[in-house]
Amino acid sequence: MGPGVKAVVGYSKLGAANYDYDVLLVQRLLTKAAKVVRNTRLDPGKENGKIDSATVEAIEAFQMNFERPTGLVYPGGRTMCRLLNVAEGNPNIKGGYYFPCDKAPTLSFHTGMRAFSSNRPSTTGGPMRAHAGCDLYFAAGTEIYARAIAKFW
Repeated sequence: MGPGVKAVVGYSKLGAANYDYDVLLVQRLLTKAAKVVRNTRLDPGKENGKIDSATVEAIEAFQMNFERPTGLVYPGGRTMCRLLNVAEGNPNIKGGYYFPCDKAPTLSFHTGMRAFSSNRPSTTGGPMRAHAGCDLYFAAGTEIYARAIAKFW
């Protein structure tokens, strides 16, 4: 397992284990994130490995940038990944960079056939058509996050 917590950190009433070493890691990452993004709401205050309301509030303040706050940090979860990303010095916590990925695409999505509304050949052999999307190319294995969840009923 890579860097990060080994068990859930946050609200005890929601089942978080809150092991001292996991809580301490989250507190340190939140303190660093508060400095990187210059937002004191992310600072949990004490770094003592003990879960408290200030730490949970800081977790929720961090989560508010990219999802509905739960006050929970899961091993390998979105919050943990973004905390590690910010701790490495990336100040953009809203999705890592621009899209549902932690890294910017290597090819431009602003120009060429990949760009939104660029002219593309028709799939049926008819006239050119406007591209209704924006193609993003990433290496195999890149983690992609859902931007919304569709409901079918």
